[in-house]
Amino acid sequence: MAYDILWKIHGILMSSSFLVMSAGITISLIRNNRVKRYKAHRGLEWYSITSGMIAMATAIIMVQISGGHHLKGVHGYLGLLSFFLFLFTPIFLITRKRHRKKPMKNLHVTLGFLALLSMGIALYSGMIMKGIL
Repeated sequence: MAYDILWKIHGILMSSSFLVMSAGITISLIRNNRVKRYKAHRGLEWYSITSGMIAMATAIIMVQISGGHHLKGVHGYLGLLSFFLFLFTPIFLITRKRHRKKPMKNLHVTLGFLALLSMGIALYSGMIMKGIL
């Protein structure tokens, strides 16, 4: 019973995280009104990170409840990769130094796109795994 509820919560949180992250990246690509664009991007990304982290916690709990193995298959490994990319993408932008501003921003952008890509593939493989697709 708890497992059935948790996997639905996990799927909803990860799907919303993916959609909000997509919106945040799209907003960051718009070239007008830099201050509002930055605030919207930052707010959307913090929501995306928070819901992604909660979804990861529910995934860990689900595996513990089911007695299964962690990181089984493509979905698990891509989920873990997405988790680490979620953690490091904002860190590289927050910790940038004045003399290394451009390389850190480029790293932030690259990791953001990789996080979105890995999350999208993990969502797709999760839906296949659950028989939704």
